[in-house]
Amino acid sequence: MTTGSAGRPRGLLSMSLLAIAVGIVTGFGSILFRGLIGLVHNVMFLGRFSVIYDANIFTPPSPWGVFVILVPVIGGMGVVFLVTTFAPEARGHGVPEVMDAIFYKEGRIRPAVAAIKSLASALSIGSGAAVGR
Repeated sequence: MTTGSAGRPRGLLSMSLLAIAVGIVTGFGSILFRGLIGLVHNVMFLGRFSVIYDANIFTPPSPWGVFVILVPVIGGMGVVFLVTTFAPEARGHGVPEVMDAIFYKEGRIRPAVAAIKSLASALSIGSGAAVGR
């Protein structure tokens, strides 16, 4: 049994409700993240604003012609700008940064870091970087 912030033990019901709430928030976050990847992909490769993207279907030819080769470069530059400007601690893969926050900062991670990390990841994936969701 875990204890709450006041030192009282938490029961099964409260922990179950907390787990359900975390699951719902995480589910909506994942839908938003996939939509953001689709939006970035469609804007950068096709020049249209749409969140609909199916990774199992080949992307049609780009209106940018041969300059489509610059899309990953522009995406990479955008990621570097976001991370260095707004959240320098968002660099890296994430696991070492979370462990550092747990050990040295009592588990606190700035909300801006989570937002910038998500936005930078969507920009990177949507612009064609060789990474996964």
